[in-house]
Amino acid sequence: MIASLPSTDTVLVTGCAGFIGSHVVEELLRSHNAVVGVDNFSTGRMENLANVIEDSRFSIQRTDLTDTVAFRRVLEQVRPSAIIHLAALVSVPQADRDPDYNFRINIEATHVLAETAAKLGVRRIVMASSAAVYGDAHQGALHEDLMPCPLGRYGAAKLISEQILAVAARVGGASASCLRFFNVFGPRQDPSSPYSGVLSKFVDLGRQGKALTIFGDGEQTRDFVAVRDVARACVAAALESEARVEIANVCTGAEVSLNSIATMIQRLVPDLPAPVYLPARENDIKRSCGNPDRARTWWGFEAKAPEKALQDFLVGALGSSGSPNWCDRLHKDAA
Repeated sequence: MIASLPSTDTVLVTGCAGFIGSHVVEELLRSHNAVVGVDNFSTGRMENLANVIEDSRFSIQRTDLTDTVAFRRVLEQVRPSAIIHLAALVSVPQADRDPDYNFRINIEATHVLAETAAKLGVRRIVMASSAAVYGDAHQGALHEDLMPCPLGRYGAAKLISEQILAVAARVGGASASCLRFFNVFGPRQDPSSPYSGVLSKFVDLGRQGKALTIFGDGEQTRDFVAVRDVARACVAAALESEARVEIANVCTGAEVSLNSIATMIQRLVPDLPAPVYLPARENDIKRSCGNPDRARTWWGFEAKAPEKALQDFLVGALGSSGSPNWCDRLHKDAA
């Protein structure tokens, strides 16, 4: 039961059964923290928690953050020392199609969390923000002092949530870390999900021996960061002792083009047909790369070099010849 967990060292993780959340739970347990997870399982999966479900330090609550009464009740029961807030609507197109739901889950839930945490004396909130707040900034590595200019409702909601937490902290609430994730990849990213990233979709097509679909010329770049590195950043921010409001990129500082990834996959699956190029999508960002200096300065955090991390992931997912068992390995951690 929740009440049996010690409140002094408990971290609450929203979205705990998701792709990123499950890795964060594992990282917290490795750091000897008790963890309470919250998830409504709309996109999260119980099998993502297979490595931790039997751990006595871990407990899970099936709760929807848009049910504000139920969510407040969980927070009041747990009284965590810190919260890592990962639950969100992560589909950019769906956020534009359903702005009301985007508001409820990506803005209102953050407000409820911030206000309830302040009343309960929660020490720290870490929120999953996004590089989407920068929009299509035509510059080099994006740094946190740039003027945000989100292109759609998803990025706007993340920016508003950052401001909600910052203001709450300044008027006596929990200190806040808003981590702007760039393109996260790794085990447990479901390629069949409409919310999935380009890399897992490429791998799924490679497994099936189908041509990769690339929108635009393939020279668009992304800053791909491994999910285990993202989990380390979340935990470092949650356990930091200094009380401050902070915004930090979680990225590698390196750009990788979609054509480069296609080439990596074709080397692993030599019989794969040539990529199919389709017209570029509206509002598709041409270039995305973050500046990682702030996270390195504050927490000594440094992500794995993207070329090595990507190659390790693709070999594990596809094998040296496009092994059809990639999906089983994709949902397990490498040894």
